[in-house]
Amino acid sequence: RLCLEPYLLSTGSKGLHVLVSIKRKYDFKTTRDFAKKIAQLIIKLNTNFTIEPLIKKRENKIFIDIIRNTKGHLSIAPYSLRAIESAPVAMPLEWEQLKNFHHKKFNLKNIKETIQNPWKYLFKKPANLESAQEKLKKLRLATDVLTLTATPIPRTLYLSLMGSKDLSAINTPVQNRLPI
Repeated sequence: RLCLEPYLLSTGSKGLHVLVSIKRKYDFKTTRDFAKKIAQLIIKLNTNFTIEPLIKKRENKIFIDIIRNTKGHLSIAPYSLRAIESAPVAMPLEWEQLKNFHHKKFNLKNIKETIQNPWKYLFKKPANLESAQEKLKKLRLATDVLTLTATPIPRTLYLSLMGSKDLSAINTPVQNRLPI
């Protein structure tokens, strides 16, 4: 809907990174603000998500880490080995792989057999954030959704990001709705 092509990376631990190739003309504040607006829309569509950085305040919700879009903050590189039990590897993924995903699936013992390149087009068509921001504004204004689920995390992420209609939508605006 936003003309952004999302790519997925398992961190080798419990996290997943969603990457979007954008033109190299935006500063950290612009990209972080845009990421925050997208995160707020996801939260509006599915209350299983949060941008709350403190674990004790998250209430078992899935954390969308927009802080990574800040100067000086790091992300794990693809194919990086993690120094934890079973030696998992950060792995670029196809979206379909989320259906049966476990964070320890790719590890030092099986990495040679499982190397893939789902990101071969990542840098081919970098996105223009201005047009995506305009589309995001329109999408935010047209969205009122209520959802309650008890779905395991990878499936919830998959359903939410793939635009599943498995969410309960309401036809009337919520009273005192806060704009994103």
